[in-house]
Amino acid sequence: GGARPCAVETPAKLLVVDSAGLFHAGDPLALVADGGVVFCPFAGSLEELWRLLPAKLRRQIQDRGIRLAGLDRKRVPQPL
Repeated sequence: GGARPCAVETPAKLLVVDSAGLFHAGDPLALVADGGVVFCPFAGSLEELWRLLPAKLRRQIQDRGIRLAGLDRKRVPQPL
């Protein structure tokens, strides 16, 4: 047998969070690299998303230079 591969924990540059509940259930920002992006397609606007975030996570986002991104539903084509 050869050497077993090992997993290396590397912070992600992009994290997709598909539910606001994940921000209250744990610390998803622990998975994101400083300066990384957190994409939240569920949020209607970035202002709404910011209000949903616990204060602790808002501070982390600011301190670590993490960027928030959402889905502008007005610009997404609707099915015919």
